[in-house]
Amino acid sequence: MARLRARLARAALLHQQAVAAAGAAARLVRDHSPIGAATDQHAEQRALAARLRALATKLAPGWLHAPLDAMPPTAPLGGVTLPTFVGVGHAHPLDDTSFPVLVPLLRAGHVAIDGDARDPRVAGLLRALALRLLTATPPGSLRIQVVDCADAGTTLAPFSDALSAPVVTEQRGFRTLLAEAERWIAVRSDAGVPAMLLIIASLPELTDGTDLARIAALAKAGPAGRLHIIAAGWPPPPLTAETTQRPLPHCTQIALRNPYAWVGDPPGATFSANRTGPGRLNAPIELDRDPPLALVRRVCEQLQATPEPESPAGTPWLPVPDEPAPSAWRDYVLAAQRLDSVRQESTAIVAEHAAVHAAVAEDLAGLRARLAEQATRLGDTAAAAGLPPPPLSPGHSLACAGWEALGRANALPGTVASAIRGAHALIGEADSALADDARSHWWSLWGFVAMAAAVATALLAGTGAIVLITREGGP
Repeated sequence: MARLRARLARAALLHQQAVAAAGAAARLVRDHSPIGAATDQHAEQRALAARLRALATKLAPGWLHAPLDAMPPTAPLGGVTLPTFVGVGHAHPLDDTSFPVLVPLLRAGHVAIDGDARDPRVAGLLRALALRLLTATPPGSLRIQVVDCADAGTTLAPFSDALSAPVVTEQRGFRTLLAEAERWIAVRSDAGVPAMLLIIASLPELTDGTDLARIAALAKAGPAGRLHIIAAGWPPPPLTAETTQRPLPHCTQIALRNPYAWVGDPPGATFSANRTGPGRLNAPIELDRDPPLALVRRVCEQLQATPEPESPAGTPWLPVPDEPAPSAWRDYVLAAQRLDSVRQESTAIVAEHAAVHAAVAEDLAGLRARLAEQATRLGDTAAAAGLPPPPLSPGHSLACAGWEALGRANALPGTVASAIRGAHALIGEADSALADDARSHWWSLWGFVAMAAAVATALLAGTGAIVLITREGGP
């Protein structure tokens, strides 16, 4: 009986050490986040976001990208030339980091959104863009024409007094407006002539392939002819071969997702790290929200009170001293390309650590199952011999020593896996001890092989001393 009692005590001690190792490993798995493995990449993303914020302020100052609900009543209206860049929202590469997303529009190209104004996000963005452009362009330098057939002209109704013509709400008026835009491009006058902005909030329900092709042709010739398009609902649904359309030429395409959006490459550039395109800005984007109605009314009243010159002041199509240097846009694109590269690196690192994390968690579940089986076996053996059940839970000092051994090397992906292997070895030694196997005296060599690996790695990494768990349960 004394010999059995000794074997039970030895097996219980080994079991406690296995439980301590398993508990430390489980804590490390619980506290470890694969996302935290990309610390360096996260720091660079924050630095790039700061760089992009600074460039956005140069490229699109004031009304053109600032939060509209924070604009002071004293903010001046108008400008000395047509602005090229305008904000459409904020990108969020990380939860705590954002920067303004700019698109080249006037004097550069067009903007398309793959949903129309029946989506509240699109309606809000269209109103925000209209407000930004009306407040940042010289009086008389921009004519805004609107098509809104699905919503009967309500999308931009608050701007009705500031628009160049009533909103088009039916197919005949839509075709008339297309013809006017085609004539506008054909004139091709230069200095002092305003630009036309065609905002398509929603197309007529029965828009056929011919009219869609006319829109694409306008987009192709538009930048050279002072015509720019904001097309919501483009590309249209590919119901037939005739209505299947490609992305518009010279256009930045916005793709709606839930709850964010993606912004594609701008005209003549790419946000892709490989610089070949097609690509997109590699960060989810929160589109600009609906501007406050009171702000829209106040701005429209101010614009109505501002006399429009007989011809636009200055020459909107020529550079002026206050315009941002071309290098600022190049730097913005380069920073976005670097952001794409860093986020790809981060994704790869996180995916690798997530795979390790999942595999270790699965191994840990198997270890717990073995521990439960052994605990039952030890209890049954003691009961059969009329002995009290052996203590199987590790004491405080043993549990702390297990965590100390792992916690100092918690940056090493293999640490937990090594601890699990060591715990399995301890379980095997406990079984041998219970059977009075002659190999039981080798427990110290095999029982903590994983702990020894962690010790060696930690010491090589300079993480300091490691506390080992002894057979007696103390350091």
